[in-house]
Formats: sequence, C-alpha cells, structure tokens
Amino acid sequence: MLIKDPLANSWPNPYKDVYHFFAANQMPCPRGDWRLTEYELGEINGLPKSRGRVVCTNGIMCYIQIAPDVLYYGHITAWIPDENLIEASEIAPKLTKSLPNFINF
Repeated sequence: MLIKDPLANSWPNPYKDVYHFFAANQMPCPRGDWRLTEYELGEINGLPKSRGRVVCTNGIMCYIQIAPDVLYYGHITAWIPDENLIEASEIAPKLTKSLPNFINF
C-alpha cells in the first residue's frame, strides 16, 4: 500500500468515476460533461473558505472537497493549486512597495 505525504499537492482521486462521486455524496448527477480531476490541493482565488481538493469539473464549474462530507461548488477558472500559491508568495515581496515614513506633528 502506497502512503503519500498528507501535505503533498496531488493525491489519486478516491472516486472510481463521476457517478461514484455523486452517489457517494448523495447528489443527483447534473447534466453535462463532468469528469474527475487530479485531486490537487488549493483554493479558489480570494475565497479561503474554499480551500480543499478539487474532485470533479465540467470545464466551467467544479466541486471542491473541503472535508469528508463537505463540498464547495465554484468556478474552475479561479482555482489556484498550492504550487501557484507558493510561486505567488515568492514573487509578492518583490512587487510590494513600502509607504513613505510619516512624521507625526
């Protein structure tokens, strides 16, 4: 049995297919071309409460698993995996400007 690091970004998706995902979460399968993703860790840009692992997408919307029984429904175009969050935090100090020193009179 392969045990992966819990902090690793990408894990194998625990669901066999899209129908298994919707059945396991007691949801009706929506119309459209839904597919499973790589189950990578991240969040939707600007929404820290959406932090979790993206499970499936239709190319526009996605389901993010925050906890075993908690799903978040959001836009896949705003999805930022942890790798990109780390790169952005490394660049951010270079782009920030300091405020001028103000003297209190």
